[in-house]
Amino acid sequence: MNDMPANIRINQTGYSDTLPVHIAVLSGNTLTLSKEGDSSEKTIKIDDPKPDESSGDNVTLADLGILPEGEPDRKMLVCDPAYGGGDYVAATIVYQYGEDLFIPEVIYNNNDKTVTQPMIVSAIERHGITAAKIEGTKTTSQYGNDIDNMLRNDGKRVNIQVNTSHWTVQGKRDRIIAAAPDIRSKMVFLREGKRTKEYTQFMQNIYSFTFVMARNAHDDAADVCSQTIDFAFHGISKAVAMR
Repeated sequence: MNDMPANIRINQTGYSDTLPVHIAVLSGNTLTLSKEGDSSEKTIKIDDPKPDESSGDNVTLADLGILPEGEPDRKMLVCDPAYGGGDYVAATIVYQYGEDLFIPEVIYNNNDKTVTQPMIVSAIERHGITAAKIEGTKTTSQYGNDIDNMLRNDGKRVNIQVNTSHWTVQGKRDRIIAAAPDIRSKMVFLREGKRTKEYTQFMQNIYSFTFVMARNAHDDAADVCSQTIDFAFHGISKAVAMR
């Protein structure tokens, strides 16, 4: 038995390591977990910790299941549209539990709207999305209207909001920088080995974002993550709601 203290990191199976628990226990012992205001408890055994290459800590992972118990507070989709030609449609499918935003699926595709709009509609219908926010500019404002019409044709009624604010390149960069701490602490992404090729490309786009503006040829994934934080916690300004 390894008697070195381990930093315990609570991990949702399939999702990236998250929710660090600030407690040290000896391997081979058990840890009882409970939520404040919740009478239910879960006891897990602490296995031998292993060194974590990124931090140098001795780390044990405790898998607690795919998602928290119960239904999400809400299921939503956030989309930064494009019409192809090298630009990517980037969208997050979000299961929100309190302040934790689980991302079971993303859309990251540079095909034209005949491909990407059906992908958005399919994701909304498969996940039972009840609210969606689609960024709208002078050239892409119709994209959200088309999604709404396609859903209506399928007999689905979803609260879709199209943001009509115009964001400059500098404004988008500032929005991403402002949201970065919340993206890191509140968005829970699938971990490697559980990601599709599209999901992996989405994550690579996030990792490639730099605070040096001239170096960001494409910031679609990072930008839609900042929009996800805004939609989940701050609402939308200058929005048109379609019901």
